[in-house]
Amino acid sequence: GGGGNPIVCLHGFDSSCLEFRRLLPRLEAAGAEAYALDVLGWGFTQRDEGLIKDFGVEGKRDHLKAFLEQVLGGRKAVLVGASLGGCVAIDFALAYPDLVEKLVLLDPQGYVEGAPMGGQPKFLQDVGIAVLKSKPLRMFANKIAYAEPETFGTEDAMRIGRLHCLSPPGWEEAMRGYMDGGGYKLAESIVRVPQSTLILWGQQDKILDPKLYAERFVADIGTDKARLQMVENCGHVPHLEQPQKTAEAILEYIGAKSESRV
Repeated sequence: GGGGNPIVCLHGFDSSCLEFRRLLPRLEAAGAEAYALDVLGWGFTQRDEGLIKDFGVEGKRDHLKAFLEQVLGGRKAVLVGASLGGCVAIDFALAYPDLVEKLVLLDPQGYVEGAPMGGQPKFLQDVGIAVLKSKPLRMFANKIAYAEPETFGTEDAMRIGRLHCLSPPGWEEAMRGYMDGGGYKLAESIVRVPQSTLILWGQQDKILDPKLYAERFVADIGTDKARLQMVENCGHVPHLEQPQKTAEAILEYIGAKSESRV
């Protein structure tokens, strides 16, 4: 199963749906029903504290559930989670297994637990949040994300990755809400993932070393359910650095034929 199920792509920590700007068109060109969803509090989601009380894990889970129920009519989806988006996908799959057909994890986080600066005094969080928003920090993260930073780690890429910090308002408060919520703690729960899972990992990932984590995901989820595929000439973001290979692997895994060579 999976070929007729909608695909929902979930971006990484403090990123946006624009992370899938190269992958989504390839999935759609092959006839897949695909969506790139902003995770609550990040991306370009509404961040009005008067309306949204929880920017932590539970709030993000409820937001994804509402999307699947209200937009997709409660149909089972294939969740594609990149980096921390892998945590979002795993957490949701454990909480609502009846809404998830399969998982695809792209260089997923899972064994690195918690949130940065969680429980720290507000003034320290404010300093950290200001640094997180800064162009130098964004450019540094941009460069280490790729196997070929000269090609992909450009100033344009940095600007795209930073856009959501600037608008809509409330990014700082949403980030603080995630920090104070404690982040994702899934290391002991990955063994309970019930869905068939494809794990794609960039061979040259400098952020989450595949030698430390890739086989561990397979072992914990189970060799009967999990499959690992390494992506050559690729760092932490296969959906940006090797989008065609990533699209083909996803489409093949869910039983949809890739006919596009966008």
